[in-house]
Amino acid sequence: MFKRLGRRKRWQENGVPKYFCFLSGKMRKSDILEQVCDAYVEQGKISPEEKAGIMERESLVSTEILDGVAMPHGLIQKESFLTFILLEHPVMWGRTRVRLVILGCFHRGDERMKQELEHIFQMLLNEERKEELLFCKTISQLEEKISEYYKK
Repeated sequence: MFKRLGRRKRWQENGVPKYFCFLSGKMRKSDILEQVCDAYVEQGKISPEEKAGIMERESLVSTEILDGVAMPHGLIQKESFLTFILLEHPVMWGRTRVRLVILGCFHRGDERMKQELEHIFQMLLNEERKEELLFCKTISQLEEKISEYYKK
């Protein structure tokens, strides 16, 4: 699932770690979050309590941010990171169908996250760039498109 979990590219070095995964099959948003968070609990990146916080937050307020994109998130004790999750089949997420999920795990007070989020929102608010991301078919394509934007 997390094919590129351990590799970091030069464009990622100054920001928080960024991971990429592709999920195939038809799922509900709760299944997606469960699967990804369970993998991070198993790897020790987040605790079971932090996973529960992410799940609870999503059950209270849906985190779709734009048509086609959701950004569930939560606070964690360890290092902040982002995971870009490309879905084979779009899923209903609040009031929109989502194909790209960006899971944000934030360490309280991590100043880099403000810069990362600003960068991501600028990328996503450009309709052409957002569509390029949503039309990616593979993780390699997604990572390439995101890295192109970060290098600018």
